[in-house]
Amino acid sequence: MSNATIYKIRHKKTGLFSGGGSCPRWAKKGKAWSSIAYVKSHLACVDQPRYPMFRGGHPYADAEIMTFEMVVVDTRDVAALLDEVELDKVEKKVAKEIEALRRQEEREKEELQRLRKKVQQLHKKWPDV
Repeated sequence: MSNATIYKIRHKKTGLFSGGGSCPRWAKKGKAWSSIAYVKSHLACVDQPRYPMFRGGHPYADAEIMTFEMVVVDTRDVAALLDEVELDKVEKKVAKEIEALRRQEEREKEELQRLRKKVQQLHKKWPDV
């Protein structure tokens, strides 16, 4: 299994990453290119004279190309993960049902207390009944 390499353009001062495109914006995650050739193509596109929107100079004047190596650290069976997802759904549904039953029980206890008070009042009003 081979490792994958990705490339990002990072602004040195801010640490933000380029979002790519003809007028790049800086973001926390940014765009990842799968080859250095694609990065070069992007740089060539941005460097075209038809893009005079860079008032403060070239957008990558203070940037660097970062190379990331993605390493496989674990593999998991998808079926097992799907089972976990389904189990999570069931657990959430059961938790909701338990909470609904708890609220219903509270309402019924309050109603029972209300009825007991009413019975006590009736016994005081009509003690012989």
